[in-house]
Amino acid sequence: FMQMDFCVAIHFEDDYGFIKYNVETKHVMIVLNNEVKKQEILEFLNSELSVNLPNDTLMDFSAKVVEPLASLADLKIALTRLWDNTGVLVDWSRPVEC
Repeated sequence: FMQMDFCVAIHFEDDYGFIKYNVETKHVMIVLNNEVKKQEILEFLNSELSVNLPNDTLMDFSAKVVEPLASLADLKIALTRLWDNTGVLVDWSRPVEC
């Protein structure tokens, strides 16, 4: 049994929602009332992102280009940069039903 959907809670100011990603189809759905922020998230997740990721130690980093919707691993990396790029916070610890 493989989990087909990954969901994570998000919020912008008092607007709470979630991002749902289908691992098989690589399709993302964003549920948020703020249409402007929703569009910003969509544009961000559809763009390549250059990030510095640790190698063997936290003192040793390499630049890597990720395509957020290409894989669940890339999506999770991109979501760690969502706040800096859109002002939308990922609520990693808040459970969400999707």
